[in-house]
Amino acid sequence: MPALGPMALGPAGEPQPHLDEETLIFVDVDGVLNLAVRDPEDAAPVGLSHENIDVARKVWAMRKRRLRGEPMIERILDVHDRKLEEGEGEAATYAKLAHREAVGLSDVLVERLARLIRTAPCCTVVLSSTWRMPEHKFRVQRLEAALGHHLGSPRWAFHARTSLAPERGATERLQRIGDFVVDHLARGRGRRELRVLVLDDFMVNAFHGWPCGGCPMDSCEAAERYLSDRAARGLGREPACDLAVRVIHTYDEWTTASSLFVQVGTGLTIGHFRRAESFLLGSAADGLCDGGGATKLVCSMGRPPSERPTDPERLRGVEATPPAKRLALSVASAAGCTDGAEAGG
Repeated sequence: MPALGPMALGPAGEPQPHLDEETLIFVDVDGVLNLAVRDPEDAAPVGLSHENIDVARKVWAMRKRRLRGEPMIERILDVHDRKLEEGEGEAATYAKLAHREAVGLSDVLVERLARLIRTAPCCTVVLSSTWRMPEHKFRVQRLEAALGHHLGSPRWAFHARTSLAPERGATERLQRIGDFVVDHLARGRGRRELRVLVLDDFMVNAFHGWPCGGCPMDSCEAAERYLSDRAARGLGREPACDLAVRVIHTYDEWTTASSLFVQVGTGLTIGHFRRAESFLLGSAADGLCDGGGATKLVCSMGRPPSERPTDPERLRGVEATPPAKRLALSVASAAGCTDGAEAGG
């Protein structure tokens, strides 16, 4: 399907949405509106919360070398100290995006999502996160209140959710999003153009080639193709809708000075925000895209295909990680310095 054209501009240069254009924004929470650090010894990642940072600093200062989980302490501190990209502020690190356990959300990141929602024409915001499950009802209410505050709409709420069917990994997360797009198009609302924006860290997973729809997901572009192909099959021969898809993969990885492998759901950093905003505005000036608009920047494991790790044990472990999220540091109680940090679901 052809990419949509640029959005019209008003007299003062402000974006003017096309009357026949609609936007779907799929929102993950953990790793998008907060930071999530993968724990290789646990199915659930650890949140970069202020409480967890305080615990990590105390444990690190104690230097208890036999304490189980100290590698995770080092990971938390390494993420805390890692510099963000230009545009986040001089010498800014990921600490800028940390959250409070009681809320589970970074206000900086929530405000950026609100700006994207304001930018999008005729926007339907879909909660695709694990938070959509009924047991997270009160967390979602806090998130909706935070977004409503930034949008100037106190009663704002998500317009829809993806299916409540269980997800066992990144593959099923992408499939649920595809299901929603197909059903949405099948309902048909007379719109001729549809933009689909996906904000997701895919459960702190790299695009290492996990399968979806019979194809390996080894880049954002592959995920975008999957969604476009599903939409095309759902429309059949009906040429009533032009579709453009953008996947913003809020993920990064690196190796520490002590050779620890770190995987992070980075949140909606300023670079991710700008790429999403550029897509919503229909800009052709985004140099990170090819002619079809598919993202190329965030590749598998943050490296080109020729440089990806091929260890099958590592790949199986990454793919099998369940979607459950934990926001309290697992080693806090063992360190004897929890300072009130509590677990989240």
